[in-house]
Parts: sequence; C-alpha cells; structure tokens
Amino acid sequence: MSARWTQERALLGGLILDGTQVPEIAAELTPADFERPQHGNLFALLVEMAEAAIPDLVTVCIEIERRNVSDYDGIAYVCSLGNDCPSVENLAVYASRIRGDGRRRTIATATATLKEAIAPGAAIDNAVASFVGVVEASTIEQADPSMPGHRHADTVASDGFAEIQARA
Repeated sequence: MSARWTQERALLGGLILDGTQVPEIAAELTPADFERPQHGNLFALLVEMAEAAIPDLVTVCIEIERRNVSDYDGIAYVCSLGNDCPSVENLAVYASRIRGDGRRRTIATATATLKEAIAPGAAIDNAVASFVGVVEASTIEQADPSMPGHRHADTVASDGFAEIQARA
C-alpha cells in the first residue's frame, strides 16, 4: 500500500470518526483529489451525508449498503478505516497533502496528454496555451507555497513545458 493511500485512508477514517470536520475538509478537497477512485467515492458520500447530518460509521455503512458496495471497497474496508487514523487533529494536514498530490497528478496527466497530442511540425501555441491553463488551474489556491509539494508541482510543470518546447 502506497504512502498516499495510507494518507487517504487516515483522512477518510478520521472523517468517519469525527464527522463534524467534513465541511471544513470539503472546502479543501474534491473527490478527484484522491488517487483511489473508491476513496474519492467515499469522500463524496461523506460530503453528501454531512449536508443532512453528521456522518458516523453506522450511518455511512447503512448508506453504502443502499448503494453499490464495491464503489467503496466494501463494508469491511470502510469499517477498518478508523484504525488507520492516528489522530483526528491532523485531518487538515492530510487533506492539504492529498490536495497537493491530486494537483500534481492533474499536471502530470496534462503533460502526458500534450506530449501525445503534439506531432512533429504541429503548431505549438495552442498546446502550450492549453498546458499553461491546466497548470494555472491546478496550482491556484495552493494551500502553502512553502510546502515541498508546491515546488514539486512547479518542477513537473516546468519539465513538461521544456519537453513540449523541445518537440516543437
């Protein structure tokens, strides 16, 4: 299991243990920020449930049973998430890191897509404008520019841009 997945599990488990934090974390994250689609699905469910009442393990499991259980990796998996949260006091830190990871994945995906789209001799202006738009959208509202993840996102973008220019 990757460290990113462990972090996602800790956040989701913490939100199940302390559902009062869901609105605050939802202001920072989207389901797309999660690497595992099932984690994104569970986060979306927690946010949806928090709009009506504070979610907890029992209510989350009941709701998952009403839906497609495999979209969330099953009841047993969801029940185990609370064991992976060392402290609900660190949920904002986990969310910030997950958000940064999600943005870096978005930039890397955009870079790969542009690399494939640029054929030798093709006009580069539209591709570069598209790439810059993705990078700007992915780095706007970065939680903390002094965090290592922020510099990494800039490096990914710069490296991708340099490679695209080299192909032109």
